[in-house]
Amino acid sequence: MKRYIKARPAALLLFLALLFIPVSAEGREEEFEAPGLSEEIEALEEETPRAKEKEFYRLLNKDAALAGYHDGLAQSVYDPRQSGKVTPVRMQRSNTCWAFSSLAAGEQSLLQKAPGQDYMPDLSEAHLTYFFYHPVADPLGNTAGDGNYNISGEDFTAVGSNTVFSTFALANWVGAAAEETAPFSELSPETVYDGALAYADAAHLQNAYWINFKDMESVNVLKQMILQYGAAAVNFYWGVPYYNSGSFAYYSPLDEKRANNHSAVIVGWDDAFPKERFNASSRPPRDGAWIVKNSLGEGFGDGGYFYLSYEDSAVNPGNTSQNRARAYVFDFEPSDNYDCNYQYDGSAGAYNTIHPDSPLTRVGSGDCIANVFMVQGEEAGHTEVLKAVSFALFDTAVTYQIQIYKNLSDPCDPESGTAMLLSPVAGSTSYAGYYTAPLEIPVTLRGGDTFAVVIRLEKESGGPVNYFVDKSYQNGDWISFVNEVKEGQSFRSINGAWEDLALYGITARVKAFTDMGKNVPAKQIVPRGIEKDLEGNYFLSLWPEDTYALLADVLPSAADQTVYWETSDASVVTVDAAGNILPAAGGTAFITGHTSFGECTVKIKVTVLKRAAGLELSDTRLKLNPGDSALLSARLLPEDACPEEIVWEADGAAASVDASGAVTAACEGKSTIRAFLKRDPSIYSDCKVTVKKREKQKNKRPKPEDAGNIPSDIKSQEREEGAQAIRTEGAKTSDTYCEKAAFWAVLFFVGAGLCLYGRHGGKG
Repeated sequence: MKRYIKARPAALLLFLALLFIPVSAEGREEEFEAPGLSEEIEALEEETPRAKEKEFYRLLNKDAALAGYHDGLAQSVYDPRQSGKVTPVRMQRSNTCWAFSSLAAGEQSLLQKAPGQDYMPDLSEAHLTYFFYHPVADPLGNTAGDGNYNISGEDFTAVGSNTVFSTFALANWVGAAAEETAPFSELSPETVYDGALAYADAAHLQNAYWINFKDMESVNVLKQMILQYGAAAVNFYWGVPYYNSGSFAYYSPLDEKRANNHSAVIVGWDDAFPKERFNASSRPPRDGAWIVKNSLGEGFGDGGYFYLSYEDSAVNPGNTSQNRARAYVFDFEPSDNYDCNYQYDGSAGAYNTIHPDSPLTRVGSGDCIANVFMVQGEEAGHTEVLKAVSFALFDTAVTYQIQIYKNLSDPCDPESGTAMLLSPVAGSTSYAGYYTAPLEIPVTLRGGDTFAVVIRLEKESGGPVNYFVDKSYQNGDWISFVNEVKEGQSFRSINGAWEDLALYGITARVKAFTDMGKNVPAKQIVPRGIEKDLEGNYFLSLWPEDTYALLADVLPSAADQTVYWETSDASVVTVDAAGNILPAAGGTAFITGHTSFGECTVKIKVTVLKRAAGLELSDTRLKLNPGDSALLSARLLPEDACPEEIVWEADGAAASVDASGAVTAACEGKSTIRAFLKRDPSIYSDCKVTVKKREKQKNKRPKPEDAGNIPSDIKSQEREEGAQAIRTEGAKTSDTYCEKAAFWAVLFFVGAGLCLYGRHGGKG
């Protein structure tokens, strides 16, 4: 149940006084039009609207920020006030709504990341407002001479700004400080802060998503972004005739000529908010409203909130004016995430927005942008760890690849150094804005090292990619931006050839974030996940196609954790300074790791195993009877190939084979037994198996009366062919019968002769 509180007259008067400070259309808002996702979809799909919707979802899901995006949302109402998951309503003074809305969105993102904790972030709008117009060079000195300058003639609290410029100011770490660092209650046009406070931040901007309401399903996207990040800043036109103070509902009809003059944050929505609650003279055509937190204290509206129609000019997809119909999501992290911000883009200007099609601010699909930095520590042993990089794009649905190159051999070629990442960091973006990409494996840097952040940009449509730059220029009659770019700092590639952007006075908005190293002496290096042999020596075995990232802990833990790696034989295995191993050929080599000053070392024996190139079976042909079995064995070739898993399979029902190579004959027929490598089935050897029943043959002696009927050729076959085959099986043949008959006949006649001799000759 919503509650409706009537605004107090005093609060309303204060609100009107604050909002009707003269603000010109060209003075307070940037003129620009960013490419929409729908344009990218048009280039990819020229089919049905449904096909375009599917392509839209696929492009969005490529961005980690929208990895969980889906094309439907069951929640028709979302109001974080009901759960207390919203930061307090603040009270602005003068023309500072831009700072309040930007930081309110950032506070909500911090709150979303700390569920269940007694935590309520409060960031300083005074700090952001002051240092936005009072530039101080960054702690590394890379932005000296850069900055934003108020040329309006008004004081810095009255001149105003917008969420486009606050995106780049916050990315430069100009804010966000804690409220106690610079309380807003103490801010006045006469305030002067010590420059040392400029970078005393409590939170850092990580990502900023500029959601274009002109894109397909943008309302659904924004709702899901709010669920994930808590809020979205929106710039809009405020006019009293369009506000219903009784129901706290606001609707300004579509008007492309009307300039934005206020900024607040969307924190929720109500799809069923009745259109009848808006003024009768200015009523939207349908129900539905965004729940918006203002910055005029709790005395305004519904406890500091009001309801902005889905049809309002500022969020209406039909608004084609520059810088209209757009919401800004700010993703913050606590400031202890990184120690140093390497950057050259020290102003908050958005030169692209007034030159959206400038050939100076885009690269062809597949080309790169790059910034080259030098590590700032001069003291002995100074080290830093590169943990993340960032970039800003004035484009949608872009795929990127990031590589880090150290110690360039050619200062005009950002890729002429040593590649520090085994494989580039890859990802995708959804909307125009600012993106931070963490490195999965940090890169160690030492004082005096140069390193290049190279970002390859691509679009599926093959079209050019627009990237944000910093450049000296004047916006309207109220602000100017200065960027002191130098040669050798910022580059882009055109068809693979590098070009120094100093030639055009521009700097690509590419940054690098590091943590400071420590100078405690190292005592021991302990590799992670590496086995030891019985003698306590580390060893590692790799196949030729393997890669391996060496990680090690340096003891004590307070010591610099950087370990540098070298190989004893690059023909066997290579390793880069970060510990990324790449086998080259079979054999053994030693990889040695050492700390920055060589206090201690560690050695790892690396064996690159030899892969088998062929298989040889113990038999290539087998003849078996049903029920018989035989055991096949397989030998890997060459002889020194390392053991690999062999898979056995049978083709045909005549025989089967088990995992050990044991073959069993099942029935008459033929089968092929194949042994192959599990890794590569194209490496195999076959054995042909024939299964046949044993025939029992019987030879009967022909009857005398049939002898003459036996064909002569069959008799010949029995004599010449069949006899020997049958004889080998122990069968009797006709030849043996004849031989035995002759033997007994001779014996009979000899015996008979002896008897006659005895009978007659004995007497005589």
